[in-house]
Amino acid sequence: MSRFPLPLLALLALAALLHAACASSPAPREPSAWQEDVPPAVEALRASHIFVEPGPWLPGELDTLAQAASKMPEALRPDASSPLLLERRARPCLFGMGRYTEACPTFSEDGRSFYIYDMILMETDGPLDRQRALTRPARQQLWRQRAIAHALIARADTIHDLSQSYRWRSINGWDGAGARPRNRDLHGYLRPMGQSSAHLDFVTSAEAFFFREEDLIDITPRLGTQVYSPDLTFSCQEFTRNRVITDVFNRIDPDWRRGTLRADDPPTYDCPAFERWADIDNLMGVDVLFAAERTDRPESLFGHLLIHVRHRSAELFRSQGFEYVYQFGAVTDSDIHPLRFVLEGMAGGFLAVFDLSTFRGIDRTYLQLEQRTLRRYPLALTEQQTRQLLERIWEVERRFAYPYFFTTHNCASFLIDLIGPALDREEPLPRKVFAMPTEVLDILASVTTESGEPLLRKPDADVLSAEERAILASEHIDRLTERFVLHPAAPAELAEVIDALRRGPPDLRAGRYDDLLGPLRELVTRAPELADEASGLYDAFIALETSELQLVEATLMEFEERAQLEPLRFSAAEILALRRELYRHERARLRARQRNEFLDAVQEHLRRAPREEPTRAEERALDWHALLIDAHRAASQAQGELIDWLVLRDLYDPRAALNARETHYATTQVERSERSLRTSNAGRWGVMLSADGLALPPQSALRLHLDWALLDDRLGERRLHGHRPEVEATALGVRASAPLNAEAMQRLELDVTLFRYISIATPRAGSRRGFTDRFGWALELDARHIAGELPLRTHGFFGLVLPLLRSDSGTSLLALGLGPALDLNVGRTETAGLAGGQAYLLGRVHLGGYYANALDVRIRHAELFNILNLHSERNLSARMSVTLTLALANHALLVQPYSELDYVSGAFAAGSERTDLEFGLRLELVRDAF
Repeated sequence: MSRFPLPLLALLALAALLHAACASSPAPREPSAWQEDVPPAVEALRASHIFVEPGPWLPGELDTLAQAASKMPEALRPDASSPLLLERRARPCLFGMGRYTEACPTFSEDGRSFYIYDMILMETDGPLDRQRALTRPARQQLWRQRAIAHALIARADTIHDLSQSYRWRSINGWDGAGARPRNRDLHGYLRPMGQSSAHLDFVTSAEAFFFREEDLIDITPRLGTQVYSPDLTFSCQEFTRNRVITDVFNRIDPDWRRGTLRADDPPTYDCPAFERWADIDNLMGVDVLFAAERTDRPESLFGHLLIHVRHRSAELFRSQGFEYVYQFGAVTDSDIHPLRFVLEGMAGGFLAVFDLSTFRGIDRTYLQLEQRTLRRYPLALTEQQTRQLLERIWEVERRFAYPYFFTTHNCASFLIDLIGPALDREEPLPRKVFAMPTEVLDILASVTTESGEPLLRKPDADVLSAEERAILASEHIDRLTERFVLHPAAPAELAEVIDALRRGPPDLRAGRYDDLLGPLRELVTRAPELADEASGLYDAFIALETSELQLVEATLMEFEERAQLEPLRFSAAEILALRRELYRHERARLRARQRNEFLDAVQEHLRRAPREEPTRAEERALDWHALLIDAHRAASQAQGELIDWLVLRDLYDPRAALNARETHYATTQVERSERSLRTSNAGRWGVMLSADGLALPPQSALRLHLDWALLDDRLGERRLHGHRPEVEATALGVRASAPLNAEAMQRLELDVTLFRYISIATPRAGSRRGFTDRFGWALELDARHIAGELPLRTHGFFGLVLPLLRSDSGTSLLALGLGPALDLNVGRTETAGLAGGQAYLLGRVHLGGYYANALDVRIRHAELFNILNLHSERNLSARMSVTLTLALANHALLVQPYSELDYVSGAFAAGSERTDLEFGLRLELVRDAF
């Protein structure tokens, strides 16, 4: 017999014993016996299955703990099978509780004992600032109460995963594991420990939920200090937490309130500062504002989102111009370098806050200085959801600081973080990796409310910038001019005066507005039905003058900033500290006074700071500004004289004229909305099948094409989200194609568009101060790879674009582009650098119905010179396509048959050439298009 089985058997038996010892749970440990009479508080705690170990308990501690346990919900108290042991340790630890560290453990290793320590109180700062309202003995009493709450809630969360619900994690933006929050503001947590995990955020919040500073003061007023304010309490500062925690415990036990301090809590609390701010009785609604792009500023390409709170009255210090408008923005040093701003913005180096402004301030910033139209999107919220959104705004304004990333965590994604918790949804709102404002509008529009309507909808009218009003006014002038000049009663000089005002500089226009009065009076005398149109002609000219005046004022402000030799500088930390100090007290008048004092100090510094002498460009802008003011004044005075003349003859009713114009504008907006697709063009994709037009089967095979773009707005497309048809933009576009045969990978073609931007918006004739003002501009950055033939071809182009023809809606157009181009051609055996010129022709004809229905023609011709091999290359491409829209319920299928011709000569050497002809069909599914 072998001698190995006996030792092996012994090892197996030992392993089995160890496994049994590890797998079995130890029996509940009996608490140590009290040597003297058992205190009544110990017996009271034992009734709740909370056992107290003898120890260095201080007088009154056990009474406070027993009273706190009796005020906790019965569903959270331990049962006989899993009692809780309280153990007193004679060493200090912050708040008399553990910190989940080796030095100050919170629970024993088996989780059955909870440790109570000597009390250490943190300074009343950060999230604990509201405890300034309590005396020191009251604070000690409060933390002993919260110790019991911490022990019971931590155990309950371990059992029920209360902190892992979406509604809870959405408050501070916790990730799916509850390990990392997006909110970096310490004031967004009830204790600093709450930043460690979603679990501890929930536990520390529930401590303050069950035992609040105001509870002690209500029971014993002498425990409060002079700085106590109901507006700074948990009840009036943590609305969302209060609601979510309440709903969490409702699911565990609908009768959990019985016997607790929350038994008599009202549905809403008496919060004077919040109620004055919210003004619920006069609240009309909450809108999302979308600041559309400027055609000459690619940095505004993706737009910007804001929140507008609308009221129907001028309560307190708020009138229509002073309504609240909020926006998320990154906090940076005031003198940050643009390159650093881009790099740190891509890496999340800034913190974003929720900043308060007013509609008047937003009007000045976006509509006047930046000339960006504000598209308005009302949120379809119930009265309760609207109140909850205001509560959320109140909280986020004070306790929100998220890392800011340009592409993923920005004003768009933060809007979802703001709105989501106010909706009380159990599932998260949809999100995208790349968060763009237009796409978030689509996301919110795709969310269905309880009544079945979209959460966000597009109304009939927007808040137009002066520039967009000028575009509409210019079109209106063309229509009126055509009508007036062709009228049999029109004076001969009318067309000449209008043409001079359309094309002349401001000094000439200032003297010709009076010249327009005579011909218009003569025309209206003969044709009284044209009285409203005659006044409307002056309205249109004034809109043009206003637009140009505001653009020049924006330029002068840029000059003013550059002229400061000693600009006022603030670091991001200083800005955040100043912001925090404003919310230390909930007194709106004091906050307004502090803000105004700060702004006065800034203005005083700017007045006293030395300045550079104005440059020639600045002097010309100042002179131009003065001329524009004269022209604007002349137009307004002449219109006033015309209206006075019309009113005296009962030919003009100002109120009726204004109503008619508003009706016409609203009708136009409705019509455009009905013919537009709602999609944001974000994440746009399509699938195509094509055939070689120069070869027949079996020599050729069908090719499959897939294309996708992060953003794809095409010239002439009018979309409901507000992008202008005068702009084309493509960001991160990819197109892959391969034949449907065994040679797919060997003949793979890959086209990448890093960025493409085309704008055909130009100033009107009288505003053109230089030759280039007659043109729009274009930028192209592309790359191409053809397997087996062309490893890499990069293409860059920058040029001017001349709009030749354009319809009123902008959906039919003809434009010509010209400019320099640079290419890099990396071949199998040779690399070539090419430089030269490129020209292209862009044509689009709207075919009726939806604006997507169109015939498109694009021709591009490039003459390039190979600077290494000293020979030329010619590239010619032409594409014609027809797009038709098929409605599929709420979606749209875009069907696009096309043909494309590509010709390349001299790619690497003289005499080489290639011609490709392609016919195909592209299909694109647009979700939620209508």
